Amino acid sequence: MGKLLYIKLKANDPVLEKSFVINDGKSNLFAYDRIYPAFLYSLNQKESYEIYHLLNLLTATIAIVAAYELLLFQTKNSFLALIGPITLLLIPRFSGDLAANPKDAPLAISYLVSLSLIVLLKKQNTPLSLLILGFSFGLTQSLRIIGYSIYLVYFLYNLLSKQKFPKPSWLIDLASQTLVIFLLGFLVHLVTLPYLGADPLGNFINLVKSSTQFPWDSQVLFNGQLLPATNLPWFYLPVWILITTPIFIILLCGYSLTLIKETNKIVKLFWLALIANLTIFFIVKPVIYDGLRHMLFLLPIMAILASFGLIDLIKKKRRVAIGLILFNIILVIVSVLRLFPYQYTYFNELVSAPPWRGAHSFELDYWGASYKQLITWLNKHPEHTTNKTIFFCGDPSQLSSVAQFELNLAKTPEDADLLICHHRAGNDRVFALFPTQIRAVNKLGLPLSEVRKK
Repeated sequence: MGKLLYIKLKANDPVLEKSFVINDGKSNLFAYDRIYPAFLYSLNQKESYEIYHLLNLLTATIAIVAAYELLLFQTKNSFLALIGPITLLLIPRFSGDLAANPKDAPLAISYLVSLSLIVLLKKQNTPLSLLILGFSFGLTQSLRIIGYSIYLVYFLYNLLSKQKFPKPSWLIDLASQTLVIFLLGFLVHLVTLPYLGADPLGNFINLVKSSTQFPWDSQVLFNGQLLPATNLPWFYLPVWILITTPIFIILLCGYSLTLIKETNKIVKLFWLALIANLTIFFIVKPVIYDGLRHMLFLLPIMAILASFGLIDLIKKKRRVAIGLILFNIILVIVSVLRLFPYQYTYFNELVSAPPWRGAHSFELDYWGASYKQLITWLNKHPEHTTNKTIFFCGDPSQLSSVAQFELNLAKTPEDADLLICHHRAGNDRVFALFPTQIRAVNKLGLPLSEVRKK
């Protein structure tokens, strides 16, 4: 889609792709801002997946720098500031998504940068500061509609930072300042999303509606049950945060609440951002699936809060607590090494205890990243694919980009001799038609994808 948008923007195609500007009810192209994938394609027109991954990782260094600068700003200690990026990268659900996720990871990076600028820009009412904030906020909101929450966070943070009840004139100035930033950010969104530019007011309303009425109604696996994505329980997100975020991050994040009364502006801002976005989530009830993917931007917020919690423990020399944290960090690193390169499927130690049934009761390799390893093995064993009709559960490009054997694909599993499928939601029903396993990609004792035959 990024490639297609890039071609349209360069006017190399005489026919304007209407799906980018008109909601015809047949496509959801209009709802997504493809400007970042278009940027990636402009740098990688040979469409190498490896180069795409590299570019995504280079983009992620922006978040690493932001995490370091935030802690350096508060602690004035370059050694302690390293805790920020280290903690950020120790969240496998975040770092594991950076290379291959061109939707949610950029939002997480942009949201972190926007929050950082609120703190790091000393004078926010100057024309240059307003321009920087407008551009940063605009990129954030354009990546996903939830990015508009940054304006609420900005306004409330400045309002709550006043120790005394503000004068009406000050409130008017803050509202005016927020409005200027919003107009600049909205202009960025207009430029990056053709659909919004076609009808700014009407289509903006439609974008907000699309988040709660998104037509993706497939089933997701949650605690051993297949549930429709449009009717998930209210605790879906809290549970996913609880079982997929390293335990030390959760505990340190909670501990950072004790620092709110201090002069730590960053802790106050980031807790406000976390609470505001969770409140919006529970009120709006957007359609989400694939675990934390759509709310990935919450994890860097938690990482920064956890970093300040750890720094406080270090300063107070709480050796027992620090020792337990280091022990959990070792467990996280061991799990990542065992899962690599599918560390985005990480679950913490809580899923092995009641009431959770274990990692196999939740979505694992929903991207189907393990297909490459599986298909590479099939390339070396042509006896399994020669003159065979194949039913493939993933995106066709995941197969065609790696396979060196003839692709004779069946439209239904009943018509196929061979199954290549990953374990995601209802896919397991297909496995019953192919009882004999030929090969599987296993991590921590759980199959991510398999090749089977009848």
